[in-house]
Amino acid sequence: SATDQPPASAASASPDPLSTNDPEFMATFDALYDQAWGGDAIPAKYKELAGVAMSIVGCCEPCLA
Repeated sequence: SATDQPPASAASASPDPLSTNDPEFMATFDALYDQAWGGDAIPAKYKELAGVAMSIVGCCEPCLA
């Protein structure tokens, strides 16, 4: 059925070249990402607000969509 099929964009997406070519870097980056976004040292709402602010300063319209 149609619900069993992934969206067309997901099916045609190519693998991330950084993950493919440098898995050690990505493992380190993922650990850093988890440290930055995980835990409760800084509440999630402030992390999200910081991300929005950086997107605005960088004029990144797709980041704000």
